[in-house]
Formats: sequence, structure tokens, C-alpha cells
Amino acid sequence: MQTIQLYNFNRPDGGMTVTPVRPSEAGFRTDYVRLVADDGKAITDGEIVACCIDVRADDAGGWTDCDGPEEGGTDCAVPCREAGMT
Repeated sequence: MQTIQLYNFNRPDGGMTVTPVRPSEAGFRTDYVRLVADDGKAITDGEIVACCIDVRADDAGGWTDCDGPEEGGTDCAVPCREAGMT
């Protein structure tokens, strides 16, 4: 499983941007990480199975590798999902 640091910051319009590219301006936070399963594998927290998921950095330790989709089957049940982004 690969862990990618994400940077989040509030935009002037009131929205929030989450990006793996470190912003050049100050004021960003590093509250989230992106977990990406290795090829042919998936990751799970015991409830959700995903190939890629954005989670709070504090919660990343609760995710582990698991078997991926079977050969000839569909991709992971949740191809890419944001968790706890509210």
C-alpha cells in the first residue's frame, strides 16, 4: 500500500481544495492522506474495501492490505472514495 501526503486549504470562495501537490502559499494543512493499493491488491478498514481512498491522517493506521478483485472480475467495490471529508 502506498501512502501519499495530501495538502488541504480553504479557497477564497469558501470551498476546500485537497491536493497531492504542496501549495506554494502558506496556510495549508496536512490532515489527509491518500492510500493506494498495490497492483492486484485492495485495502480495507474491516468494513470498506477500496483500491484508493482519502482518509484523515489520524485514521490511516486502521487500513491494511487485502486481496484484490478476482481475475476477470470487476474492479474494487469502491474504486476511489473520500472518507471523513466533511
